[in-house]
Amino acid sequence: SGDDIFNMMSIAKIHGKESIKLGYPTPVASVSFPDEFSHLFFQRARWISKTMDVNSFFYRLAAFLFALVHITPILLLLFWFIGLPTFLLSVIFAIKILAELIFFVSACKEYRREDLIKFVPFTQLLYPLYILALIPSGIVKRIRFNKTNWHAAR
Repeated sequence: SGDDIFNMMSIAKIHGKESIKLGYPTPVASVSFPDEFSHLFFQRARWISKTMDVNSFFYRLAAFLFALVHITPILLLLFWFIGLPTFLLSVIFAIKILAELIFFVSACKEYRREDLIKFVPFTQLLYPLYILALIPSGIVKRIRFNKTNWHAAR
């Protein structure tokens, strides 16, 4: 999770990058999923707000590219609407869809949740809007956090 990124970076620094395994089929920890969409949204926004605190150029670059690739459908529509070339964005979007389809299908099979594959097309439409809403929310959280006087609260 975004809250654990600092622990993960410390573990990788001490024990090596190979000590971190994501997507382990037999979980060693469990977490609860937020009960309401608003809780999920604000949790993700909080995680996004911490991105710039991670002292890793690669992590920051990956976060930027992740966001850029996921809002590609919106950029594609915007470029098309104002008459700008859309070929490169179309290629990026096609690669994104193919990569996510391969990932989701293999993950669904590994976790024996093939019933979720039918939602992949829906996520291709919804997720870019979700990411586009999360980014400004994360920035606002970051600004509010920076304005808080934590020393006075002690």
